[in-house]
Amino acid sequence: MSERVWNAAIPPYSAMGLLRMRFSDGAWYLGTGALIDARNILTCAHNLTEQGAAPDHALEIRFYPGWNGAPPPDGGTPYEAAECWFWPTAYRTGQDAWDVGVVRLAAAVPREFAFQPTQSAGTGLVGEFLDLTGYPGARNGEMWRDHDQVAGVELTTNTLLFTHDTLPGSSGSPVYLYDA
Repeated sequence: MSERVWNAAIPPYSAMGLLRMRFSDGAWYLGTGALIDARNILTCAHNLTEQGAAPDHALEIRFYPGWNGAPPPDGGTPYEAAECWFWPTAYRTGQDAWDVGVVRLAAAVPREFAFQPTQSAGTGLVGEFLDLTGYPGARNGEMWRDHDQVAGVELTTNTLLFTHDTLPGSSGSPVYLYDA
């Protein structure tokens, strides 16, 4: 089930945001990130770097917390600039299970809610319904939420399997079960 998020100013949506990453080709790409505290954003590594021998990587990153409008923001819109960003070396060398990244903002984002990352060591999530919220590219900067059932857990690759994949722009979306 996919639905538009109408009020991104309330938790858990207020802790999610649109990421804009500028790579060396000069193009800006869109992704999603989730605040894990006032200055750190959890996202996927492929929003930040490419895999391979001479991978390209983001040169500039901007974060728009709780963004929910069209069109996507440009450089003149208020945002939080990234100070630095990190990804595991294992991801760059082709290990997709390490497709995780962290972006550190230059200044804190005043939010009352941040995601607390958790780890699942088994297959207990199979059959559970989890939410995935992000910015599908076709939705032009609007926040959307999918409520989907976990079809499987692949422990060897650190992967949750769903019945759908994220769309461009949704990469880096948090997978969560929100309990107010």
